[in-house]
Amino acid sequence: MRFFLQIKAWQLFLVWVILSIFCLVSYVAAFLLNLIYVFWIYSIGVIMHSYVPQNIRPGLGYFKFCCLFILIATLVISVFNRYYGIDKLSQWGEYTIILCFLCFAVYAIMFSARMLESAVKGELVNRSDSFVTFLYLGFTPFGFWYIQKAVKRVLKNQTTEVR
Repeated sequence: MRFFLQIKAWQLFLVWVILSIFCLVSYVAAFLLNLIYVFWIYSIGVIMHSYVPQNIRPGLGYFKFCCLFILIATLVISVFNRYYGIDKLSQWGEYTIILCFLCFAVYAIMFSARMLESAVKGELVNRSDSFVTFLYLGFTPFGFWYIQKAVKRVLKNQTTEVR
């Protein structure tokens, strides 16, 4: 899990751009791109959660559920779109899946942003304090530089404190 947090921002950006280009022709590339993004968000959330002081840590259960739902919803939409056409999925079903997908994605991104800012500051921060990080995580390709730099700073501080 730490692999995604320790690679350089330009490497993550390069993978993102290459997969984005292949997304134009392949549903597999689109799913793989989403898988990498969700795993990156999940890694930030879980690893930074472990650096927040024990007595103020929020629970991880709903965050894990949200990440799993995002992946399942992406798979369902990709399969229906590829094999059956999106028209076969009822209009209400499509809107319901997309609305749930967006709500869960916002929660997962906000949780990761909050845990990152909490790990940086050493205390549990409010959602409003982590809004800038939320925007960087949400606008992913351009946020890699800020996020990876902050994550590496936290990882470096934690390893130097342990020694």
